[in-house]
Amino acid sequence: MQTITQKLAKFECMLREANVVALRGEFEELRDAVIAQGKELLRLSGRIKSLDNQNKKLTAEIKAKDAEIARLLHERHAPSADTKTAPKKKDTEENDGCDASSESTGTDSNNRNPKNYSADPPPSDKRQGGRGPKDWSSLPRVEVPYDGPEECPCGCGGTVRSFKIQERLQVIPAVYYVAITNVPRVRCRWRNGQEQMVSLPFTPSLLPGTGMGTSAIAHFVTQRFGWGLPWYRIETMLRYAGLKVYRSTLMRQANGAARAVMGIYYALVEAILGNSIRVFVDETPVPIIREGKGQTGKAYMYAVHRDDRPFGGSAPTATFFATRDTRAGHHIHDMFAGRSLIAQHDGYGGYAQFGKLGTALEHIVSAECWAHARRNFIKYYQTTGSDTAREIIDLIDELFRFERDISGLSPSLRKQERGRHQKPIVQKIFTRLEEIRSSELKSSKVGKAINYVLKRQESLSLFLENGHVDLDTNAVERQFKPIQMLRKNVYFMGSQEGGETWAVFSSLIETCKLNGVDPYRYFVWVFDELATLFHRNAQPVIDYRTFLPWNAPENCKVGSKSDAADQGVAVHLAA
Repeated sequence: MQTITQKLAKFECMLREANVVALRGEFEELRDAVIAQGKELLRLSGRIKSLDNQNKKLTAEIKAKDAEIARLLHERHAPSADTKTAPKKKDTEENDGCDASSESTGTDSNNRNPKNYSADPPPSDKRQGGRGPKDWSSLPRVEVPYDGPEECPCGCGGTVRSFKIQERLQVIPAVYYVAITNVPRVRCRWRNGQEQMVSLPFTPSLLPGTGMGTSAIAHFVTQRFGWGLPWYRIETMLRYAGLKVYRSTLMRQANGAARAVMGIYYALVEAILGNSIRVFVDETPVPIIREGKGQTGKAYMYAVHRDDRPFGGSAPTATFFATRDTRAGHHIHDMFAGRSLIAQHDGYGGYAQFGKLGTALEHIVSAECWAHARRNFIKYYQTTGSDTAREIIDLIDELFRFERDISGLSPSLRKQERGRHQKPIVQKIFTRLEEIRSSELKSSKVGKAINYVLKRQESLSLFLENGHVDLDTNAVERQFKPIQMLRKNVYFMGSQEGGETWAVFSSLIETCKLNGVDPYRYFVWVFDELATLFHRNAQPVIDYRTFLPWNAPENCKVGSKSDAADQGVAVHLAA
């Protein structure tokens, strides 16, 4: 078939020749061709519309899948998924993300290092190349004989005139030894009217009949609950050291040691809940073997954390953990009943009774977390790139940016500064959310994020009126990191008793870390003292507050030198 251009050219030629008959035939053929081309264009236009609709449908499905993938990744990597804020717009000149407790940096609103579980952080000044200055002042000095040549290497016969000190860090792995004590036996001349041999009392033991010394028990407990080693791994390490100790034995002895220090644990709980102005509370799931069923269920580890440093308080920083078999609200009520303090939490419904008149919790002031309020908008922004979500994220980041400047100030100064800088931002956030809510579906993701914040206006605004309240609960969430590490290594708790042991030792160990106390030395001291007291049957008159981590002796502090006798034994056995 000839093209339309060719036909038009032919038509023009015929027109010049005045061939009317041929002109009429060509004209009709040209008209038919134009009609056919029009039909083809209509068909292609319909096809394009169909493909466009299909493309929109597939794009919507991809966005929904991306949102689902983001949600699943967040649930799988929750500790790290919320530590990054969505990237700023290109025209933003200043990074307004909060460092402190914000998801944009991983540090808290009190300008503290979240990985600092124990002693003071290392000095900030660093040498060239990124290496920090070494500090070996707390370590014992052991003189090692020089075994090299003592004459000048050139052969001139020069002799030693002076010495140059060389220092190198060396390590002696854990040294296990059997301590043998010769307990005297004496002759009693007036026993039952005749002479008899009488053995003097043995050295008191925390767990009589086990043959385990207090330092060994302290070592195993610290490895398990302080550094996250499962029992089977400790059993393997002991086997390579030449010892055959079964994990079941280690487990029973740890449970026995937990019962021995239970009084200290309750004293710690009372010190936190009874003598605190403000605490943080949170919970995390821990798998457990259900007794009698042989199936893995879900228990919960609750944490109550006290940290008064943000508002210049002097109370020792402390944390206690409690294991419960469910997440039911009555477990929370049992812990806080009759208390009078501020409880800052993540908004879980189990804390909804805080402050309710006519209940045992009416004196608990409920404060919620801006980091959790912002988290929902971050999730939505990461999947959709919404400008609305970006706007709210930026406003909340402004709150955290100002919060960094008032860390450590008194409550009255914090309230004053917040009223000047942060109160207008909070009002702007709530006003903007009210405007947006009218145009969003309540069931949509952004609608749920908006309703989450607006339903909590009172508890989220409490920090403006009370200088003791922080913006977030990241302080207590960081305390769960050792729990999560051990949970990953052991998979589940074997029983409710094992969960209680986990909670007791984790409470004491994490409080030791927060106060710069070496958990191992602390337990050696506590176990020795308790063994002596129990041996004298003095349990009813023990003041367990004496043994709280912040009351530990100076030689239990991180960086202090260990007992010289212990060092001598270790060096002697290593030699």
